[in-house]
Amino acid sequence: RIGSMPLSQAPTQKKQKSSGAFGATGLEAAFDEFDAAQATSGTIMKIELINFKNHAHLAVDLKPGVNFVFGKNGSGKSALLEGCMVALGSKASTVKSGTRLSSYIQSGKNTATVKLWLYNGGADRYMPDSFGPQILIERVIDNKSNRHIAKAADGSVIATKASEIGEICDHFNINVANPCVVLTQDKAKHFLGSTDACVRYKFFMEATGLDVTRDNILAMLDEIDRMGLEMERFDGDQEKLKGTVAAKKKDWEQATALARYEGEIASLERKLKFVHAAAAQAELDAARAKVDEHTANYAQAESKLQRNRDAAGAAEAAHTEAEARTSNVGNQVSSIIAQINTLKDEHAAADKARSSAKMKSELAESRALKLREESKSLLARAKQQQLSFEKRQLDAEKKRDARRLALKEKQAQVAELLKQLESAEEQLFSEHSSLPTRAAEERGQEDILTRGLNTLQSQHKALSQASGPEQRLTLLDSGKPLAKWVQLIEANAHRFSAKPIGPIGMYVSITDAKFQLAIEGCLGNLLTSFVLTSHKDRLEFEMLLSQARLPFPDIITKQFEDRELPIPDSALPDRLRFRLMLDAVKFSHPMTQHAIVDRAGIERHVLIESDEEGAAILFVPGGTRNVTKAWLPNCYSMYKKGHTEATDRPPIGSGKKRTGVDTRAELLQIMAEIAEKKNALVVQKRHSAALNSSAANFDRTTKDFTSKRKQLQNDGRQVQGDLERLNQEGGQEEQTVQLAQDDANEKNAQAERLLRQAEELRAEMREAEVKVAHYAQRINELKAESTEIVNRSKADSEAVHELNIKAKKAKQALANNSKALGDFERARGVAKAAASALEGAANRLQQEALAGLAAGEEQPDIGCLTEGAINQQIKRKQDDIAQFQKQQSKTSGGNANRRGSAPITANEICALETSYKQLDEELQALKHMEENVRVGMDALEAARKARSKQWTRDRKNMGEEASGHFDYEMRLRQLSGSLEFDHHSEDNQTIIKSTLKLNVQTNSQDASSNRTQNVATLSGGVRSFTTMAFQVAMWKFMMVPFRCMDEFDVFMDDVYRRQAIKTLLDTCDGQASSQFLFLTPQDMSSMLDGDTRKRHIFKMPDPRVD
Repeated sequence: RIGSMPLSQAPTQKKQKSSGAFGATGLEAAFDEFDAAQATSGTIMKIELINFKNHAHLAVDLKPGVNFVFGKNGSGKSALLEGCMVALGSKASTVKSGTRLSSYIQSGKNTATVKLWLYNGGADRYMPDSFGPQILIERVIDNKSNRHIAKAADGSVIATKASEIGEICDHFNINVANPCVVLTQDKAKHFLGSTDACVRYKFFMEATGLDVTRDNILAMLDEIDRMGLEMERFDGDQEKLKGTVAAKKKDWEQATALARYEGEIASLERKLKFVHAAAAQAELDAARAKVDEHTANYAQAESKLQRNRDAAGAAEAAHTEAEARTSNVGNQVSSIIAQINTLKDEHAAADKARSSAKMKSELAESRALKLREESKSLLARAKQQQLSFEKRQLDAEKKRDARRLALKEKQAQVAELLKQLESAEEQLFSEHSSLPTRAAEERGQEDILTRGLNTLQSQHKALSQASGPEQRLTLLDSGKPLAKWVQLIEANAHRFSAKPIGPIGMYVSITDAKFQLAIEGCLGNLLTSFVLTSHKDRLEFEMLLSQARLPFPDIITKQFEDRELPIPDSALPDRLRFRLMLDAVKFSHPMTQHAIVDRAGIERHVLIESDEEGAAILFVPGGTRNVTKAWLPNCYSMYKKGHTEATDRPPIGSGKKRTGVDTRAELLQIMAEIAEKKNALVVQKRHSAALNSSAANFDRTTKDFTSKRKQLQNDGRQVQGDLERLNQEGGQEEQTVQLAQDDANEKNAQAERLLRQAEELRAEMREAEVKVAHYAQRINELKAESTEIVNRSKADSEAVHELNIKAKKAKQALANNSKALGDFERARGVAKAAASALEGAANRLQQEALAGLAAGEEQPDIGCLTEGAINQQIKRKQDDIAQFQKQQSKTSGGNANRRGSAPITANEICALETSYKQLDEELQALKHMEENVRVGMDALEAARKARSKQWTRDRKNMGEEASGHFDYEMRLRQLSGSLEFDHHSEDNQTIIKSTLKLNVQTNSQDASSNRTQNVATLSGGVRSFTTMAFQVAMWKFMMVPFRCMDEFDVFMDDVYRRQAIKTLLDTCDGQASSQFLFLTPQDMSSMLDGDTRKRHIFKMPDPRVD
């Protein structure tokens, strides 16, 4: 049932190289064990600490399922958990506030190393081709930096960046900062141990992941604010840019108008030059005819050269294009791989959503079936109540018959009492004459009883003075070896961390001997009990008793404070009205007071003198509060439990266990005789007083007889009236089962709602399955497309090779044609040199005319123009420019003439046009950016509102679901509870004022405690169990590979510890594929009695004492 394995600790042993962490055989065995248990991917297979805190070398091989690690305080249990968190990427301040990573390095060492092996099997494996069946995460810490890597099963390094380690944790859904994944002692004290409802609400937000959503919504609000500021900046920039664009446009239009006039004048001047050149050109035609033959040959060669150049260019372009297609294949394949990875992430998210919907639907169906079963049970109970109702009617009729008979008997009794009263009156007159003689006899008997009582009291005083504290141990002996127990403790006192206190009766004294029997009866077996402060001391004491072959005494194991217990007056009965049993007992050791108050509760016991006083206290409504028991001097107790229960009176002289004061058998016998004598004396005094006063009361007695006669006559008339009313009765008892039927109908309605909810969840699951199939199909299509592109790339590579050969041939032909063209050029040059003498002035004029043309400008058509006509047109254009400049000077304040007589150039106009268009493009781009920002801001605001609304609904729904889970866990232990949420903030910007209260209703035997309480008012054990149940309820919202809890059973006694472990194991069995690691100072072996499942218990090495 329990697999118990010690931890390995070898600080000086050299490590042997092996495959992975365990060696080839160990790795396969560990992987097979986790695989056979169907463990969740990401569970922990092994933890190893080297020079980490107080561990020189510690290795722990964990198992799937439930793992308990126990050990003494200081053995380093918490260091095991902290090492796990550090290995998975946590900062030191996250693990424990106010610490640094370098603080984990063992004193005297330079570095510390943490190794963590994760199981990489199952359906959710992470990069199995790279890592294999396990992932080793290793973190090395020194005083200045740290190294974080992830290795495969064969020891090869796969990841070296912290972000890559984070991707591994994200894949397995491991977030060690979440207290529902890893609960350290600091987090337990901060979240669960705190009485602040706001801190507990923060725990709820982190456990459900709602805090991450809230942070995202706040980030969206910040982004919207930033976009609003950007919009305002855009508006200001647009206003400035509009003015600049208008000014630039005006300058460009003015420069264009001037350039148009100046261009027309320049065109006329160029035409004039061509007119001069045309005359000289005619003379050159004859000379050029001679050159035509050489020119034709040159043109043919040049045409052929151009064709070869075009062919070579086409071949080169085809070669370049083919190479570009080939180089583009890699980019296309990378793009497709990125799309495949994105689709895989979406596929995993859809599969996770499908699993979540499936789990929720199954939970809803289970709850619906449970509610239906409860409804059937309620209907059956209602039917049974109906039958019981009919039976009670028959019984009521029988009771009426019995009552009718009883009334008739009472009527006969009244008649008989009347006769007896008449007889008593006759006897009274008869006895009145003999009263003096009887009074003398009673006084003599009273004197005899008084002398005997004085004698017994003298004996009692003598024996009381003889029983001092030195005799207590002997007087306490009631068949138990108290002296041997005490001798055993004294002889082995050095073996205990704190010396046992006991027997308790040795440390208890009674200040009022009158109530000795009452106090001894209350304390009972506590007087022979021993008090130990730790389970370790208890085990040591039991071992010593076993070795000495002595029986075990009653042992109280609890860490009581070594000072007097402070009990507030509000928790005690009123000292002004009552005498407290606590005040009548004196304790020589404060721990005995703690033990007796804790076990017997004597702070609420009071001492009374008579039954009438006890009845006034306990059985009268509103008698007093805080009183649970009242005691008479003769050990007769009266209880306050909502009914009139009382113990039987003990026989006079019966013995009780002794406290050490007046505890001898002789003393008890004398006390019994004293009590008997006192009672007899009281009775005798009453008789004497009655005889002495009977003569004086004779007339009053006669009147009493008359009054009683009238009372009996009235009773007779009342009985007769009751008989008449009983004969007229016969109505049926009013009883209904409608309440049970309504409750059953309500359960049915709840079941139907849950079934509808389950159907909706199944619809979500089917929709998620469709998405999963779609993503899988798309991934296959992209893989096929990638394969096609690779095949096409191979064909393009072959085409590149062929085109390269063609390009080389075309370049060779181009070189040959270029050589031929050179030959023709030289021949044409010789011909031109021969005609150069004739060209003379014609060539100079032609060159001057051509020099005036702009690049790419065609030669103007002069037609029939003459030199005089062209000069007249130039004069008219110059007059127009002077008139335009004059007008511009008037409108622009003289700026139009800033250039003087220099003509504006085309470059200046082009620069003005370019500047104007650039500014206009900037203005349009700014408007487009503003529109894009506005659309994005509107979309972001709509998304924020939708997410905020969904977040509010999720917060409410998760709160209600968490309250249901919490109540379910509490009811499994005969308790009930609820989570009271105050979602104070509705704008999602802060939850500082939001609170979460844990309300618990106990089922104590004390009626005053059977009410709803806040967790802050509960006892330590109930409070610890309640906070643990609250954390287990939070587990329902997050599925993780493993969970860790440090000292979950703190402040719990054995009863609540067993209940807590039972609750935890039930929850763990419900998540069988997950792994659980619980750290505790207690050995769990005895706590798992009766558990049939396999649990794993590990014992930490004892701390070394230097």
